[in-house]
Amino acid sequence: MVSMDFVIPLPVTRRGNTALLLFQDHFTGFVIAKAMSETGALEVVKAFEECVFRRFGAPSLIRHDRDPRFMSEVFQAFAELMQSRSRATLSYRTRANGQQERSVNTMIQTVRAYVEDPLQADWDDIAEKMVHAINNSRDTTRRETQFYLVHGWDAQSTLKSMTSTIKRTLRTQLTPRNGAEKLTANERSPSS
Repeated sequence: MVSMDFVIPLPVTRRGNTALLLFQDHFTGFVIAKAMSETGALEVVKAFEECVFRRFGAPSLIRHDRDPRFMSEVFQAFAELMQSRSRATLSYRTRANGQQERSVNTMIQTVRAYVEDPLQADWDDIAEKMVHAINNSRDTTRRETQFYLVHGWDAQSTLKSMTSTIKRTLRTQLTPRNGAEKLTANERSPSS
């Protein structure tokens, strides 16, 4: 089951983006975001196809609020074409899709904190990084990161990747066997 919702209104970026469309897998909590300049029903369908369908295939159920873009004939026909059921939550009942609403609120707070600095108005540049941070935070309910639950391995951060490479290099250079061979070779050199 995938839920979807818009994070709007957001400040206009240099690319003209004004909205962030969030998709979230209910089983893992994995979040995908798409910055958008146009938010019509057809653009929503294109974003869903690009962000969800191409990566994971068609979900059995798509849950969303009663946003006219999600309730439109275009989106409903798309859901039917994928053989996915489309279910709208009850009006004014944010708890009906609570997990998605929490993700939306997290993104809103993060974007607001980021764009408070006038030099950082292009929130769309960091949207993927924000989502990466969310997907790599340990979930208290699932006791794992969303990234791990989807991919089966932990994401490597730049720092973690660098330190593990250094450790591997040191291990291969300083194994007892290599050390003994180098010592033996050094002992032979001076006596020759």
